Amino acid sequence: MLAIEIIRWLQISYFGPTTFLITPQIARFGQTSYQIANIGSIMLRTNRKMSFPAGVLFILGVGGLLLGWEIEPTVAVLMIAGIACIIAGIMYQNRWPLLEYTLSLRTPGGDIQALHSYDKEQVTLITLALEEAFSRRT
Repeated sequence: MLAIEIIRWLQISYFGPTTFLITPQIARFGQTSYQIANIGSIMLRTNRKMSFPAGVLFILGVGGLLLGWEIEPTVAVLMIAGIACIIAGIMYQNRWPLLEYTLSLRTPGGDIQALHSYDKEQVTLITLALEEAFSRRT
């Protein structure tokens, strides 16, 4: 419900690692301000990144394969465990990837990547506030 109140007043602000402020006339990301009238469109991209547990499982799997091959190639216990870790890492990455959200603004000067965040709720709130500002700028 807080998001609805914030969008109703159309002035959201957040002061943390990435500071931003959205009003009906201006959008400020960090130290850079953009006039809402000069923003042609916004684009939200989602990028999949390697998650930490999947990376650890993959490295353990490769280490198990190499160790199993080096110590005793005829005893396949370490190699089977390595293959199992690699498969588990791939499955973990497909199921729970680390998602990075990038908000881009299209201005007369070109596309600008205004915000990178791993917080989907924060980026969605900014996108809704910008769209509301667009609808009020006519």
